[in-house]
Amino acid sequence: MGYNITPEEIEKMKAFLKEHPVDPQYEGLLDGNIPLDQVDAQIYTSLLRQLGELPE
Repeated sequence: MGYNITPEEIEKMKAFLKEHPVDPQYEGLLDGNIPLDQVDAQIYTSLLRQLGELPE
């Protein structure tokens, strides 16, 4: 799968995750009443793992 994500965008996602880590109560949930920052955190975590920028 190819991505067009710059190193700067990767660093922004990592910084976001430091400020807004995935809350275990929302992990894996993308429906219902989930805060938007948790949706973003889960998406960024998934992308960064696929890019090899986070441990599995």
